[in-house]
Amino acid sequence: MRQAAEALNLDQFYESDLAFHRKLWAMSGNRYLDECLERLVVPLFAFFVMKNRRERESYLASTAAHEKIVEALPQLSKAKLRSLMRDSLADWKTEVLDELLPGEPA
Repeated sequence: MRQAAEALNLDQFYESDLAFHRKLWAMSGNRYLDECLERLVVPLFAFFVMKNRRERESYLASTAAHEKIVEALPQLSKAKLRSLMRDSLADWKTEVLDELLPGEPA
């Protein structure tokens, strides 16, 4: 993912990003959750990719956020991982809303 972000290879970046999320879903051990997320998120992911082109630094920041999660998985308690994921999702939500629904110009 990092190499793709650095090279601005968006096809590879998003393939790696989706693979990351699919792995997390599978790690949940909840087949129903895995199947639901596959049906719901993948089409939304495709829509987001088609609508969104960002600066290179944004892809690098996204990579860093993903790496933080990977590094935390074997180290943090369930409660701390849950908090990390909540914070990560809140940051992502803000980023997406700012990108797709920008505020009024000043």
